[in-house]
Amino acid sequence: MNVLEMFLGTSGGLDAVINIAVYAVIVLLFIVGVIRCIAPIAHTRATIRRAIRSIKQGATGKRSWQEDKFLGKGCLYPHWSEYLNNLFFADGVYHNASNVEDYINEDTAIYGPGRISFAEAIPGLMVSLGFLGTLIGLTTGLSGFDMADAEAVQESIVTLIPGMRYAFMTSIVGVVGSITFTLITRFICGSAEHTLQDFYGAMSRYAGIKFVLISPPELRVPEYLTRSLKDQGIPFTEVETMEEVMPQLDILYMTRVQKERFFNEADYIRLKDTYILTPEKLKDARPDLSIMHPLPRVNEISPKVDDDPRAIYFKQVRNGRFVRMALILKLLEAAQ
Repeated sequence: MNVLEMFLGTSGGLDAVINIAVYAVIVLLFIVGVIRCIAPIAHTRATIRRAIRSIKQGATGKRSWQEDKFLGKGCLYPHWSEYLNNLFFADGVYHNASNVEDYINEDTAIYGPGRISFAEAIPGLMVSLGFLGTLIGLTTGLSGFDMADAEAVQESIVTLIPGMRYAFMTSIVGVVGSITFTLITRFICGSAEHTLQDFYGAMSRYAGIKFVLISPPELRVPEYLTRSLKDQGIPFTEVETMEEVMPQLDILYMTRVQKERFFNEADYIRLKDTYILTPEKLKDARPDLSIMHPLPRVNEISPKVDDDPRAIYFKQVRNGRFVRMALILKLLEAAQ
C-alpha cells in the first residue's frame, strides 16, 4: 500500500478526486488562516518591537515617535495618527493629553488585523471538514457492501477497509490542523500582548520625556547623571530660574535649597531665597501643571500656593504614608 492509497483509500478514479478535494480544502483553509490571521499579527508585533527599540534609542533612533509613520503605513497607521492628533502641541514639545492604550491596544493591534472572528472559526471548520471526510469514507466503504454469502462479504471488506481508512485519516488531518492552528494563534496573540505591554512601558518611560534641571551653577546636577540621560537618549536642559521655563512644565518638583550642599555660607545666604514658588510665578504655568514636593518645606513654596488646585504635595505625602505603611506591614509579615 502506497502513501496515496493510505490517505485516499483508493488509487484513482472519481472517488480519489473527491477524497483529494477534502484534504485540499483543509490544507487551503489552514494556509488562508496563516496568511490572513496569523501573519498580520506577527507583522504588527514586529512593527511594535521595532518601535520599542526606536523609543529607547531616543534621538539616535531611525524614526521619532512623533511622526505619523512611526508605526508604519499598515493597520496601525490611522490609529497612531489619531493618537498624535489628540496630543496637544506647544512650545515645540508634545504634551501627552491622551492615553496611548486608547489607540494602540488589543483591538487595533491584534484582534482587528488578525480577523479574530475568522481565526476562531477556522479550527472548527477544519474539524468539520475532517468529519465530512469521515462520512464520505464510510459512505463509500458501505455503499457496495454485500452480505449475500461469505465470498461476497470478503469482496465487500476489500472495498470497506479503504473507505474506513480514508474516514479516519480525514478526521485525523482535520483535528491535527485544528490543534496546530489554535496553538500557533494563541502563541502569536500572547506574544503580541506582551509586546504591547512593553510598548506601553517604553512610551511612559522614554517617549516625550524631557527634564528641565533648575538650579544655580553651584548646585548643578552631577555630570554622571546628565551623562546617563544622554546615554539613554532622554533630552534635558539646564536653567537657573523657574520663570524662564514655567510655561513648558507639566510637573514641577520643588525641593529646598540645601545649606549643606554649599562650600561657604555666603553663597547659601545669597541664593536661599531665590527659588521660592509664589502665585505670581505660576501665572504663566499650564492649567494642568502638577506641583510636587517631598515635604517638609522651609520657605521654598509660599503657603498661598497651597490652595492652588495644581498643588498636589499634600496628596503626594499622604500617598507616600500609605506606601510606607504597606511596606512596613510586608516586612513585619516576612519577619514572623
